[in-house]
Amino acid sequence: MNADIIKRIVRAIADGSQRDLERLAHKVVESERKSGHSRLADQLETILTQPCPKKSAARPKTDNERSLKELPLSRRHGELLATVMPRDALEHHMVLPADVEERFARIEREYAARERLGAYGLRNRKTILLYGPPG
Repeated sequence: MNADIIKRIVRAIADGSQRDLERLAHKVVESERKSGHSRLADQLETILTQPCPKKSAARPKTDNERSLKELPLSRRHGELLATVMPRDALEHHMVLPADVEERFARIEREYAARERLGAYGLRNRKTILLYGPPG
């Protein structure tokens, strides 16, 4: 296959042009036939003539029903635009100022050491007051 066709295929993929891709695929089949690769040309032609599976018109899937294959990709670079994070892992991904993070850590340590504190007649904090803008 010549370099010009390869460049045009990649350009058609980048542009998302299905019609151009189909035309270029037929040119590849013709090129392979002319090169004497009739078996490969027949296989490629068979692939092109197979009916495309129809996309179901069912309701959109919820986030829980989505698979990793269905996450959105960047059209330009093909990189994932989102990540799936299990619910139990979210508690470890808070973005807080260092002093607030330290206060939360202190409350967690107090709660973890509640029995030890109780042995000395002390009680751990049971409530905290959160204030400020939401989110």
